[in-house]
Amino acid sequence: MTNQIQTYRHILRMKAVPPKIGVGRSTVYGWLDPNSASYDPTFPKRILS
Repeated sequence: MTNQIQTYRHILRMKAVPPKIGVGRSTVYGWLDPNSASYDPTFPKRILS
């Protein structure tokens, strides 16, 4: 038997992210903005369609 790691990748609309993680919308935008003091390079990036 082999060990397999499954990775699930879900795409959420920006409107759904803040309630899902329990923060405000402006906090999420701050984490995404490299010019912000609260920028978090480990936070998942936006996917533009």
